Amino acid sequence: MERMTQFSSVPSSTPMRSIARITVVIVMLIIMGFVVADDCSSEKAHSDSIKNYVACLKRVIGENRKLYEAELHTHIRSVTKRCFERKISNGSCDLPDVEFGTVLYDGGAKSKGCLECGKRTVDETAGGQFIRPQDSICLRSRVTEQIVHQVEQCMSPKKIGSAAFRSFANPDTESTNITTQVSNSILDYMTIYTRLATCALSNESRAQIVANCVEESLHDPSKAICNFGRSCESAIPDACKDSLNTVRKSFCECLSEVQTSRRKHFMKIGEEVEKVLSKYPTKNITVAISTCVSTVKTEISKGASNWLDDIGSAFLECTPKARSGPPSTEILLNAACSAVAAQGISREARQLTPVLTFVSAYLDAVGDRLRVICSGPCA
Repeated sequence: MERMTQFSSVPSSTPMRSIARITVVIVMLIIMGFVVADDCSSEKAHSDSIKNYVACLKRVIGENRKLYEAELHTHIRSVTKRCFERKISNGSCDLPDVEFGTVLYDGGAKSKGCLECGKRTVDETAGGQFIRPQDSICLRSRVTEQIVHQVEQCMSPKKIGSAAFRSFANPDTESTNITTQVSNSILDYMTIYTRLATCALSNESRAQIVANCVEESLHDPSKAICNFGRSCESAIPDACKDSLNTVRKSFCECLSEVQTSRRKHFMKIGEEVEKVLSKYPTKNITVAISTCVSTVKTEISKGASNWLDDIGSAFLECTPKARSGPPSTEILLNAACSAVAAQGISREARQLTPVLTFVSAYLDAVGDRLRVICSGPCA
């Protein structure tokens, strides 16, 4: 009986050993799986971590959109009060609250005040403007795509990919009230940048002081954005965080470079028109307007992107009513050059700067919304 017991115990222990070995293998595979998931040495793991981070930001912002837009609006107004001079005098660079406009959409989804769109155009037949919430979203998307494309060109020599950030060019579906908040936020940005350009015409040194304050303060992340970044970054494996920060840093540096370069380029165009009108003076207003328009277009085309054509194309694509006439940027440019020509003085061409800054400011406002990528979890 003892021998049989010993004999029978052998086969009974074998399955136990096999199960133990299988269990060990499974545990090892699980551990290895976690190691692989936490390893950012492969290009795919690196790319996936960035995609996941961007997807998380979009999701969290979408879920908290009202809070995000409200904080952004409050922040912009606080920067205005902090940076612009409160005492109005000759040569001062002030910006009273009454100069800020608003964008409202009525029940028929027509805009009652869309300065975001570059030119206030009234549709007399419909009794309102032709810009609808979906038009505003479309315009932002097209402009954001072009900005991201320029940023990618800047990043390309550094061999740092940024494909994941392209998804920010396609806003998720917005309700009308959210689109209104976004449009008002963009309008606030445009008011600030256009006012800075106007200030520079009368007192460049004071305008620069205010501009420096704005640049230092305007991009400070809000509490909500800090929390968004903290939440999304916590889900990224530790091994991937350095590579994420490298790509994010490169993207944000290139975004600033693209914006600064374009802003400086736009600021000089008025001076170039002044030079041309001084060199070829004429009393023929039609000729002066034509010279002004062609000079502006030539100068803008020298930049990294022909923004006047790009925005004009976006209007044609996104705004149905605009298809029956020239792009609104064309109307705006002709109106500005007509005002300059009517003065008959070449130095009045400098007044083009605030008008062109209006276009540039829209690009800044849309581009700055990409800076949610740059904030990270904050300190």
